[in-house]
Amino acid sequence: MNAEVLTWIRAAEADIKSAEDLLKSGIYYLAVFCSHQAAEKMLKALWLEQKQALPPKTHNLVHLVTELGGDESERRYAADLTPEFIVSRYPMDGITPEDIYDKTSAQRHFEQARLITEWVKKRLKS
Repeated sequence: MNAEVLTWIRAAEADIKSAEDLLKSGIYYLAVFCSHQAAEKMLKALWLEQKQALPPKTHNLVHLVTELGGDESERRYAADLTPEFIVSRYPMDGITPEDIYDKTSAQRHFEQARLITEWVKKRLKS
């Protein structure tokens, strides 16, 4: 595994740790954002390793998972996480990200990111 792949993995692991810490602290909207980022960075690490090319400049996790050979469960997790890149960051129609998320939704997104991360790690080892 080359240094660039390892850098993306380290960044993803920092994000998943941050998501976990934010979840425990009750800062749910940021936990969701960090969960998305962890999944995205892990997928881009796998992209670099598998395709030996820079990953596309996208936040669309479904596209990344599909192109990397993910099955229905990974695509489902990716589909649920993808919109959170925007929703968890910006107010819309008088609603802030803080208003949207609760412990249950933040835990669900964290778990999805964790499962994508595990899937990527298994793929990187093979």
